[in-house]
Amino acid sequence: MFHKILLNILLMLTAASLAAPSAVFAVQNCVMPPDGMVGWWPGDGNANDIVGGDNGILQGGAAFGTGIVGQAFQLNGSTNYVEVPDSQSLDVSTAITIQAWVYINAFPTYPSPPTGLNMQVFQKTSNQTLQAYSLVILGDGGIYAGYESPDNPYGAGTLQPRKFGLELTVDGQWAIGRWSNTELQEHTWYHLVTTYDGSVVKVYLNGQLDASSPLTGEIEINDKPAAIGAFGFTNGGPTFDYFNGTIDEVQIFNRALSASEIAAAYNAGSAGNCKVSTPLVAADCKKGGWQALTRADSSPFKNQGDCIQYVNTGK
Repeated sequence: MFHKILLNILLMLTAASLAAPSAVFAVQNCVMPPDGMVGWWPGDGNANDIVGGDNGILQGGAAFGTGIVGQAFQLNGSTNYVEVPDSQSLDVSTAITIQAWVYINAFPTYPSPPTGLNMQVFQKTSNQTLQAYSLVILGDGGIYAGYESPDNPYGAGTLQPRKFGLELTVDGQWAIGRWSNTELQEHTWYHLVTTYDGSVVKVYLNGQLDASSPLTGEIEINDKPAAIGAFGFTNGGPTFDYFNGTIDEVQIFNRALSASEIAAAYNAGSAGNCKVSTPLVAADCKKGGWQALTRADSSPFKNQGDCIQYVNTGK
């Protein structure tokens, strides 16, 4: 009797499985964070820097929303941003990578509104005209009024609407590194990456190289805070160039990432980079899955002890 009941149950389950095909899900794995990371703000319900300890402070009512990887910074384009304290780990002088996912609700339009003509993703500034580095998106006006130099492919007043790029102060002069060739659109997620290795600026969009230009010189180092989502001043000036939309997984590196590393970050999608667990003792660094650091306070995981472990958390 028991076997007959069991057989009937199996037949019912088989029929049900044939009548209702199951959904097929693509499995994504997180990817290891590349070496040289000095700051990582995932935006998962707080403004913490999970590798360098340079925790941000929400300003102007900044909130959190749905991101590509978990949550993200949700900004209104008029008052919201995240202030990041000054730190030696953010003083990169010879090379840099800025990486983030962004979703644009609306571009600022010309003439410039009080909230700014452009939108900052991440910037570290000393005053209105000299900033160490900045990943910025131009508004519909698209006016770049920056410094002209032999290495700068753009003249003052050049129109580049809805493009993004890397602005740098090199050798004491403010210069644009490169704008993208592609114009961004509203209501779309983009993976934006800009790199500088001391000789070339490269701009990557959704894992692919979009533009590049030569640029030489050392990046300015200053003692001012950085900001996610706005151009913030600490010398009595205004805050503007607010970002209208969502910014996720902001990362800063002290070197130029390779094309393959950037493609891997993009292809990881919602799995993102693997988060970091609590460090163990040095003896465990030889075990599988562990990576040794050069010293206790070195990047990419400052003050994390002798070794760390990457954990596939799925986000």
